[in-house]
Amino acid sequence: MIPDKIVFHFWYVIVLFFVQIAWGVVLYPIIKKFDVGVCPLTTLNQWVRGYPIADRRNYDHWFIDEFSERLGISLPKKVLLFLFIGSIVLVAVQYFFFA
Repeated sequence: MIPDKIVFHFWYVIVLFFVQIAWGVVLYPIIKKFDVGVCPLTTLNQWVRGYPIADRRNYDHWFIDEFSERLGISLPKKVLLFLFIGSIVLVAVQYFFFA
């Protein structure tokens, strides 16, 4: 349906990965911990909820975990991590072998 969608997905994932790294670097002086898992959207979400940026709920919180729980699906963090890594591998395989 969309020409070059595999290329788009690959570069989208790469850009998101570097955004995560950059946000981890920006937050390092505040939370005293480098964590690639701190999402800018999660930080904004927790800030809107009234939590300070240095609060543990900012960097120990997964939006997809909260979203799935609202749908009534409880997924362990290891399953979410597996799905995350699996999707990155799938996008990379598609890019390098099918694009």
